[in-house]
Amino acid sequence: MVFRDPVPAELTRLLHLSHKEWQPLLSWLDTSGLALYFLDRMKALNRLDTMPEPILDRLRKNLADNSRRIDGMIAESVALQRRFQDAGLSYAVLKGFSLWPISVPKLELRSQIDLDFLVAEEHASEARRILESTGYELTAMAGESGRSWEFETGENYAPSLDNLYKSGMRRRLATFANRTGLLSRRKYAGAIAGRPFSWTRASRLSARMLRACAQCASP
Repeated sequence: MVFRDPVPAELTRLLHLSHKEWQPLLSWLDTSGLALYFLDRMKALNRLDTMPEPILDRLRKNLADNSRRIDGMIAESVALQRRFQDAGLSYAVLKGFSLWPISVPKLELRSQIDLDFLVAEEHASEARRILESTGYELTAMAGESGRSWEFETGENYAPSLDNLYKSGMRRRLATFANRTGLLSRRKYAGAIAGRPFSWTRASRLSARMLRACAQCASP
């Protein structure tokens, strides 16, 4: 999200939007996954004063809630990876956390609702057993020969705009069985298979994940 320099005078129009006028804008920002990025960008530009206080409070609360939610997802991912590694599975983390820090500099701004793993085809059944033992249920099989498996937990509530940023929503996860040899290629082995979080810098939130992953990653 980029504003011209100097910041255009039209930006001050945000301050004069009515509460009713803000609602479709907030809905669009939530749906597009840009709400927290918008808040972060406005803060970086030192232009938070152009936003009505109730709107600013709402976005700040969303950020605080989302930070806690992402923290929980990080802990969940780390716990599952420990189980995968204890069982000797060959796997990789896909999308989401694996995009940090190049594509996703601040994990707490991301609207991530599920976890994705690439699992070696010969380990897919064991991965399913592990996931089911931790409360996940297989809900769908898709893709070529059903190699894409989707899992959910039955407790809590399904994701919606009303609880998009809150912890406690129904956990979702997808695994993709790999038979192309990707996980066996040396260039990927140290980067994503078993050691998916070998990063060099961390934000306050991401540092907690880095420390946790350092404890669970195989040597």
